Amino acid sequence: MEISTRTTMMLRTPPAVSVWLKAKRRERGMTQNELAQKAGVTQRLVSDFERGKVDIRVDTLCRLFIALDLCLSGIDERLACENEDAPEW
Repeated sequence: MEISTRTTMMLRTPPAVSVWLKAKRRERGMTQNELAQKAGVTQRLVSDFERGKVDIRVDTLCRLFIALDLCLSGIDERLACENEDAPEW
């Protein structure tokens, strides 16, 4: 029996992450389609994620961050400032 070492992790993101990512995309003057192409995902996924309609895989979220030249530590600090009562994730 072969055991797979590859695990797909889904990330249930707080709505603020989707809103923040959308704002960063717009700040960079990118369309959803441009971001999708740069990250190697579909425009539909970007749209659904920005609207909080889908959970997203960790590797996909990382690709979106890379495509926007963002780092995960930046969002952690930003969200902490916006909502100190929010649950940790």
